[in-house]
Amino acid sequence: MKQLICLLLVAITALGLFSACGGKEKTVFKKGVLYTGFGRVDITPTVSTPLGGYDSTDQRMSDVVLDKLYATCIAFTQDKETFLLFTMDAVRSKGDWTNQVRAKLEKELGVPGKNIIIVSTHTHSAPNTNSKHAAMSLYTKVYIDGCVKAAKAAMKDRKESTMYAGSTMTESMTFVRHYIMADGTIAGPNFGNQNQAFKGHVGRNDPEMILYKLERKGGKDILMMNFQAHPTLTGGATVTDVSADYVGVVRQILEDEENVHFAYFLGACGNQTPNSFNGLENNVMPYADQLSSADRTYITYGEALSLYAKDLLPNLEKVSNKGGIKTSSTIVTCNTNPQPVEKMVEAQEVVDVWEAEGREAGNRKAREYGMASVYEASGILGQVNLPASNNVEVYATRIGEMYFVNASYEMFSENALYIKENTPKYTMVMTQSNHAWGYITDAAAYDYKCYENFGGNFAKGSGESLAEAMVSMINEMK
Repeated sequence: MKQLICLLLVAITALGLFSACGGKEKTVFKKGVLYTGFGRVDITPTVSTPLGGYDSTDQRMSDVVLDKLYATCIAFTQDKETFLLFTMDAVRSKGDWTNQVRAKLEKELGVPGKNIIIVSTHTHSAPNTNSKHAAMSLYTKVYIDGCVKAAKAAMKDRKESTMYAGSTMTESMTFVRHYIMADGTIAGPNFGNQNQAFKGHVGRNDPEMILYKLERKGGKDILMMNFQAHPTLTGGATVTDVSADYVGVVRQILEDEENVHFAYFLGACGNQTPNSFNGLENNVMPYADQLSSADRTYITYGEALSLYAKDLLPNLEKVSNKGGIKTSSTIVTCNTNPQPVEKMVEAQEVVDVWEAEGREAGNRKAREYGMASVYEASGILGQVNLPASNNVEVYATRIGEMYFVNASYEMFSENALYIKENTPKYTMVMTQSNHAWGYITDAAAYDYKCYENFGGNFAKGSGESLAEAMVSMINEMK
């Protein structure tokens, strides 16, 4: 009798219901069917951890946790391929950490490293991954362990899935932070929007929000959002609060009100600033009559963004998983622009004033030397012994009719729009992935001063070469 029962269970297993003899439930993957899973782990740092996104030194030590930080993983499996896509509440990706996560997951889960992408939300209220402070050695373990646990949870959670997609243009949620002044000159960030005499913006804005919904049998649906605006609304360069910024607000609202898992993937934020609605760009908040009276800008911004998403959700269209999972990457060699010695001397003086007298004093000294800010000076100093070129890796993924590209740097909107215009509908452009090269600007930004160029870390045309590489990879997959 026991042998007969076992034989029956084996037969049932072949139909994808149970495992043989043990009676333990498991997923049996049917050919040609997409399966997705979701995992999330808390990676909130302890207090007295250096925060990143503004200072190159450890001037901002965390003292308050406004909201938790998370490592989130979505697992995609179809036929023999599995792909793991992470989104981390972190200021930037770190190549060494990515390599460690990939090695662990390849060993423990059998997922090839090339099929693992780690995207950072770029919140400026998360630990400074570039810091050498003692607290960061402890946080490295928190981050890597969080990724591994989230991936394992996502693999366990895989369910049969159907994909839906859609996009909407958000009104006044972002703007290009480079300005055409009344006298015809161009001003970079931190200056133009405080000057009453500006006439407009340099280049095109990208206000598009893209949503993918993974509708799952027997499991909570997964919602993926792609949007491009710096998560810098918790208070700025002097605030020491830990926060996921507006990303955490959007996540909480949509998960609570729509009963979904939520994952945010940052787009081309290089020159895209979130509109705080108290400047000249626009003083009308979208959905103003539906927002709370929160005293924190990041909360009202997150609320507005979630309302755009909720309005879009009923209008998503079904997309096919036909063609399965395909991944690709390529390395583009980008020339650099080393700085002359005299520029290094000036930059060092700016940083010395910054560290001794504070950020505003440093900015005043930077302007004396024609630099945009202390950040530009810091970037110039980072070019000591700069190589003649850098190898920058970019990535492309196809999951049926779902497409996305990943850049390991902060991309400018013009390059992202070029990618979208030359790839299939709903292609997500994700930045801050796997490594952190900082800003790589579009060609136009080399014709005026802006700190994102860091004095010319990458040669003119690098952004265009990288965008073209991503377009080529996607189109080869079609």
